[in-house]
Amino acid sequence: RDHLARGHHVDTVLSLILGIGWSVAVYISAAMLLLSMLLLDRIMGGIDFGFLGIAIAKALAICLGAWVLRFLGHHFDGYGILMIALGALYWFGAFMLVFKLDFFEAALLSCVNFLLSWLTVFVLALALVSAAGFFHHAAPAPPDASPAATAPAHGAS
Repeated sequence: RDHLARGHHVDTVLSLILGIGWSVAVYISAAMLLLSMLLLDRIMGGIDFGFLGIAIAKALAICLGAWVLRFLGHHFDGYGILMIALGALYWFGAFMLVFKLDFFEAALLSCVNFLLSWLTVFVLALALVSAAGFFHHAAPAPPDASPAATAPAHGAS
């Protein structure tokens, strides 16, 4: 019985960590969407996304919906390609509906946002790998694993 209680606490802690991670991911996605909107406005010129505060709220709402869709997609394992297509339609439709963009602007914003999001994932993955390598090399070696202890004696084959 005590083992079950400890397992329940572990599940609760892991769920809390996962929830915090997904919440941070929504904010990062919204930041990348806002950056994509800024880049598209600089490239195209004259695209009106509204006032900054309203645009931030709309970006957060769109990204929250996308992460809910992604969360649901994890529970339907056999429908991977369908969920990708549904996600692409969601982003495209949300841009047209929420920001009142035309077809070309919504398609271009979808592409810019997709590329910028993957670039962000790549940079964050490199940062995690780099940090893991730093902490691996910063840890002291165990006493019996020193190079002198594991090296063969001089003249031994």
